[in-house]
Amino acid sequence: VIRKFSPSSKQIINLIDADIGRSLNDLTTNLVDVDLSKEVTTVIQNQTSIEKEVQTIDGKYCLMRISPFLRRDKTSDGVVINFIDISQSKNLASIIEGIFESSTNGITAKRAVRDEKNRIVDFEYVVVNVAAEKIFQVEHQSLIGKRLLPFFSDSRRDYFKTLVKVVETGTPAKMEFFHHPTGKWYETTVVKMLDGVVTTHTDITERKSNADLIEKSYEELKEAS
Repeated sequence: VIRKFSPSSKQIINLIDADIGRSLNDLTTNLVDVDLSKEVTTVIQNQTSIEKEVQTIDGKYCLMRISPFLRRDKTSDGVVINFIDISQSKNLASIIEGIFESSTNGITAKRAVRDEKNRIVDFEYVVVNVAAEKIFQVEHQSLIGKRLLPFFSDSRRDYFKTLVKVVETGTPAKMEFFHHPTGKWYETTVVKMLDGVVTTHTDITERKSNADLIEKSYEELKEAS
């Protein structure tokens, strides 16, 4: 039964002041495909909180959190239901995801892996877009959770050191590398993100080819002169 509710909860559950003391089963909600009574029963039976993303019939998104209500003597006495409006962050996340996946540049996010002395010993892939997977010629989602260093030979430790420096100083870095399997040149930009980095790989093969052509033409012009 309903004991108390805040005014804003009326936007989620169709409540009026006279509903105090009524059964939850007698009330309707504005939630899409959510059996609220069933969710509450599960929390009461298991005495564990649940948290899930839900949508309202008017298109808003909320984080629904149902937790056991405990008295001072730690005995259970019902549940508390919270609805947190996450519509703006959800929409922003959708925009970012759309840009991320539609980008022709390879983008990866990696978190720093630290040892017991808080030194960075590796980086772990957190997010990798489709373009980056094509660049590195790996299966979809296969890099998520993998470490960086096993993919690089000792000759590429300078790349790892650059990533460490970006995390420790917060100063972005830029470098170029030649990808032998595809025969392409890429410009990599590294920026700090939390305790890790975001790297963006841009194909500059055509630019490098044009630069080489100009340099070659210049050398030929000098010889002719």
